[in-house]
Amino acid sequence: MSSRKRLNVHEIISYLEEDSPIISADIFITPPENVDFSDEDSGSEDSGQISNLARRQLLAEAEVRCQVPSSEGILETVEGIPCINRDMEDRNNGQDEQENQPSTSSSAEPPGKKAKIVVTRKWRQKDIESKLEQESTVPDFVLDKDNPLEFFEMFFDDEVYEMLRSSTEKNAIAKGQ
Repeated sequence: MSSRKRLNVHEIISYLEEDSPIISADIFITPPENVDFSDEDSGSEDSGQISNLARRQLLAEAEVRCQVPSSEGILETVEGIPCINRDMEDRNNGQDEQENQPSTSSSAEPPGKKAKIVVTRKWRQKDIESKLEQESTVPDFVLDKDNPLEFFEMFFDDEVYEMLRSSTEKNAIAKGQ
């Protein structure tokens, strides 16, 4: 069994809302297994508040990176919430001891489920670099035209108009109008 239980968003938020020594935190929510439900939420998207998360999002696994003050008074960045991680390890150790005791049940055990592959992501905290846009110049033939209609007529000549008219006529006859 893993010594570190993955926390869900609700557990992380609950701890952060308590009186904790955490200065700031970045929460990374894992994407849902079924992407059909990823757009559901419970509030307006304009506000961007944590209270807008749907039940599925609150129960999703998440990773957290916190900034906590160290003993020297310097901000220290840590993965996970230290107090919660310690509590989870204590609980897991207690479960391990219970699992090591022999079972007195004689019923056949159901086949085990497939092991879930845990993907560990390595997050980098940096600004997104802006890409320079290519400078473009307006072609001379656009500047030569006095109004948009003249520019439009450069591409649509009598041949194109005739093709549109004949296609429209054929469609109307085919539909019986």
